[in-house]
Amino acid sequence: MPDHPWLTENDLGLLTKLGGWRKDRRSGEQGLTLAGLLMFGKTEAIQDPEALPGFQVDYRERLAEDDETRWSDRIHIDGTWVANLFQFYQRVAQKLGYDPALKVPFRPDRRAQSDAHEALKEALVNALIHADHTGQGGIIGERFKDRFEFSNPGTLLLSQEQLMTGGVSECRNKSLQLMFQLLGVGDKAGSGLDKIRRSWHAHLWQPPSLKETLRPDRVILTLPLISVMPEDVMARLQQRFGQAFEALSPDEAQTLVIAAQEQQVTNRRLQEMLTLHRVDITQMLSGLVEKGMLIPHGRRRGAYYTLPAELKSPTNLKVEDSSPHKCVSSPHKDTSSPHKDTGSPHSEERSPHRDTAEDVQAWSEL
Repeated sequence: MPDHPWLTENDLGLLTKLGGWRKDRRSGEQGLTLAGLLMFGKTEAIQDPEALPGFQVDYRERLAEDDETRWSDRIHIDGTWVANLFQFYQRVAQKLGYDPALKVPFRPDRRAQSDAHEALKEALVNALIHADHTGQGGIIGERFKDRFEFSNPGTLLLSQEQLMTGGVSECRNKSLQLMFQLLGVGDKAGSGLDKIRRSWHAHLWQPPSLKETLRPDRVILTLPLISVMPEDVMARLQQRFGQAFEALSPDEAQTLVIAAQEQQVTNRRLQEMLTLHRVDITQMLSGLVEKGMLIPHGRRRGAYYTLPAELKSPTNLKVEDSSPHKCVSSPHKDTSSPHKDTGSPHSEERSPHRDTAEDVQAWSEL
């Protein structure tokens, strides 16, 4: 932030306001805080036995065509640079900015960044500020051919549901969070992961996933680079539904793609894949049912939806004999016979595939 008022401070004053330098009220001693050491300290000072001897930062690119090559590029503590969090962030952010998987928009101010770049930086900073830096394994970022992964030691301070929803902020290292915020990354509003999910959804990539492992405690954020709209599936749906499919919104189209790939789709599954609220998903599913593009099954929590059965082509349809010699009201066929099966498919009893929109609304509530 080039116009921030703290920039009028000298180095020590700025470091104090950032939480990187502090005076002990009891002893009167002054010195670097752990956050200040991690952010701006020298590698040997950070890894001192009295500080954080297990400190590690590592970013690996695994893009080599040869499977035996462990990585095609790597940023790690090798003695050629000052390995603190600030320097690590700067170096990795530069790598992310030139990643071949991310399309760079044209901007007159030459800022070659997109929302996907910003999401990746957010993921990197999340690993840095939420890590338990006394834990095992260090900070690891990895770029595979089909995904990014960022992992850090520690456990989640909020449930995955709260993290996915956003709006609640809880950080293990608040001084580090403030420092990165002043760099323009590291959202304090509790919307960091939600911002990442929205960016990935806008690019039609599979949604990010968050996993927690114990002993050793680690949190792993995976960002797939796999499209949720495969071209072959899209082509089949376009052939099947024609212009009606082309007129759908991106969320509606993705819903049909999921139904085609997984044989069914549910409200809960769509909450994982889309960025819509549960109620909006309910309304969307009702609309797709009314359009004849989905068939509802089950009720309430057990509700699920499938694509309608394949329609027969006109050449395969059986043509009824319209000959004048055929008597459709033959006296031998008593349509009011007492032996008529009331459970016949021709019965007026409602078919399970003829449910009203109101039924669908109730079925898909979770």
